[in-house]
Amino acid sequence: MTLAERRSIVVMNEDGPALAQMGELLEREGYTVVACADAARIHEVVRAQMPDLVVLDRRDTELPGGRVLAMLRLDAQTSIIPIVQCFTGSDSHAVAAARADAMGCSILIAPFEAAELLERVRELLAQPAGHASAR
Repeated sequence: MTLAERRSIVVMNEDGPALAQMGELLEREGYTVVACADAARIHEVVRAQMPDLVVLDRRDTELPGGRVLAMLRLDAQTSIIPIVQCFTGSDSHAVAAARADAMGCSILIAPFEAAELLERVRELLAQPAGHASAR
């Protein structure tokens, strides 16, 4: 059993095909993946699973005020879980990306290659708990 096989990742993406693709990529690397297509349920899913990492791929939509990320960061149980937040490179997402960065999230700006996501996941999972500062 590899280290990756013991690590779990919750992936949130509201685009079903993209969610499946990201999940398959991470599963091929040996991670246990829990998929979530509903941003309104992500906090509940993360609390239930308590994964080693969360990937929030919300490139097309954003709940007001970054509520998804804030819920995870303000909850004492989930606040130390490393988060990768994916954004488009558009100006409209610059403020949200800056806010996510300020909340200690690792940021990926689309378009990005699968290898970039995997590298970021490995970096974050290699850090001690509570140190999610790889960017």
